[in-house]
Amino acid sequence: MNRIQESILQSIEVKNKILSDETLMRSIEEAVDVIVESLRNGGKIHFCGNGGSAADAQHLADALLRFDEVLARGFSPQVFISGLNAHF
Repeated sequence: MNRIQESILQSIEVKNKILSDETLMRSIEEAVDVIVESLRNGGKIHFCGNGGSAADAQHLADALLRFDEVLARGFSPQVFISGLNAHF
């Protein structure tokens, strides 16, 4: 088995563990409900990070904007992505 296959199998294993964890699945569903309710009421979702986490935050914001179901429900999210470097 090559490295690509191993990586894919590891990803599948993680997803299967998530799917089999009922507590985690309920937590994810509850988080989604909070996010949707916030957007329905004109709320905002903020993603933040520093360094690599900032890149993750930008990725999450972009993924949310591209999520068809969010857009289909009539949400028109505004996004402001800022990069800030501090050199001491």
